[in-house]
Amino acid sequence: MKLKSKMLLWIGSPLIVIFIAMAAFSCWEASTMIEEATEREMRALSEYHAEEVNRMVAGPMGILEDVGRVWATNIPTDERFLEVAQDFMARPNVDSIYMAFQRIQTVPSSTVRRA
Repeated sequence: MKLKSKMLLWIGSPLIVIFIAMAAFSCWEASTMIEEATEREMRALSEYHAEEVNRMVAGPMGILEDVGRVWATNIPTDERFLEVAQDFMARPNVDSIYMAFQRIQTVPSSTVRRA
């Protein structure tokens, strides 16, 4: 075999093997780094959205706690309902509130016929 072909065989072959090994190692490391970065970003994004959901749920819970505290002892009067409604309307996240009051008319017992 000629010297030139022996040099190419004994020098070039190891260089090609080393180049292929480095390419495989770099590809594997890059894949691992991308996977870790993606996992870290997804975890941060899920924590952010969990905080958003918690904030959206915790806000109305305060309203329910207020109503529960008002109604804890007894059903409030119409005037107390109006006070609570005004308190709710002062909050920035409440757009409107609807309240209906039923007026009960009492009939004197003398006008009621008994069968």
